[in-house]
Amino acid sequence: MENLTLTEQQFNLLKKSFTTTVVMLAGVVALFNIRFFDTPVTMTSLFRWFTTGLTAASFLFVIFYKWAWRIGPLPAWSGRPLLQGVWVGFLSSDYGQAPDAPPLTLPIVFVIRQTYLTLSLQSFTQSQTGDSRVEAIIRNARNNATRLAYVFELKNEYPGARKLVNGADDLELLAGGTILKGSYWTSSPTHGSLAMRRVSTRADEIKRYEDAAQKWPLDTLWHVK
Repeated sequence: MENLTLTEQQFNLLKKSFTTTVVMLAGVVALFNIRFFDTPVTMTSLFRWFTTGLTAASFLFVIFYKWAWRIGPLPAWSGRPLLQGVWVGFLSSDYGQAPDAPPLTLPIVFVIRQTYLTLSLQSFTQSQTGDSRVEAIIRNARNNATRLAYVFELKNEYPGARKLVNGADDLELLAGGTILKGSYWTSSPTHGSLAMRRVSTRADEIKRYEDAAQKWPLDTLWHVK
């Protein structure tokens, strides 16, 4: 089950919007029945109109949170930037490096799946896969910065091993929502940086690292400054 990634303010606004929509739709149904069918106002008819409004609002809400919220300026208005898709780039890590050695640089792929309510992330390198466990989209109203923070679990950190490693990323969304840059830490322990570019909004077309490397060969597209 995916985690809700709404802030408390966004969740409260969603509840108020849903309640208002139910009342408005129930009111429209009631007026239509009274005006055109001369339906008497009784407890039974009131309940029927309310349930009709609730059903219609629920149907509209499903359409909104799965698809419609992505249209045009709605992501910006709702404070939910559209992150879904495939991201490619490089990570720089101190893993296995001597103190004075340059960082280890590896290509990495993110696959992000998103609805208005939820967010999940998979990461792929040539030797590791990772899955997010807790996710949050954080927006700073003072400087208009948006960050993606999440806790993840890596599998197969070492060749032939099945050790699980936990970690956390803190990435800033830049360049109109097309670039992610920031730092990460793991329990191994290692730390480093990430810089990635979105190359597709279709999350389901990539299942592993090799799929992305074949579709978008390792060239300047992967190098993000």
